[in-house]
Amino acid sequence: MNRSFVLSPFIHASDAAVEAGRKISIAVNTALEEFPLVSGSIGVAWFRESDRLFPDMLKAADELMYEVKERGKSSIRFKPFTATSQSKS
Repeated sequence: MNRSFVLSPFIHASDAAVEAGRKISIAVNTALEEFPLVSGSIGVAWFRESDRLFPDMLKAADELMYEVKERGKSSIRFKPFTATSQSKS
């Protein structure tokens, strides 16, 4: 299993984060078409404020990616987080 993460301080709106995730998903899955048993799953964790430590934000995105895998793969899962929300709500 291979994991990759993209963090961008330049995306300032949640809908732009979802669109970036969608574009990454399309690019990854297009590149993997010749390997039918392999697909990309993307978790987009949106943090409006940086009230968490980096490892906690990475863990939240990782958990979302696994939710996608459980639901059938080759997709994205988005979840906004607020200052008071937990990674598993």
